[in-house]
Amino acid sequence: MCHMALEKALKGLYQARRGEVPPKTHNLVYLIGQAQVAARYPEDLDAVRRLYSRPVAQSILQQTQEAVQWIRSQL
Repeated sequence: MCHMALEKALKGLYQARRGEVPPKTHNLVYLIGQAQVAARYPEDLDAVRRLYSRPVAQSILQQTQEAVQWIRSQL
C-alpha cells in the first residue's frame, strides 16, 4: 500500500510539474527522476529554491532520515 501511495503521489507531481500524463510505470526511482524538473531544467532552479527554503529543506531531510532509520530498524 505504501508503494501505491508513493506511486500515485509521484505521478501527481509529474503531471503538475510537466503538464503531461505520467507514464504507466510502477518504478518509483524512474518517476522521481522524471518529476525532478529542476534537475533537468536549471532555469527553474531559482523557483525551486524559493519554494524550498532552508528550514523547509532541513525539515524534509530530517523526516527522510527518520523514515530511513525506521525502515532499517524493521529489518
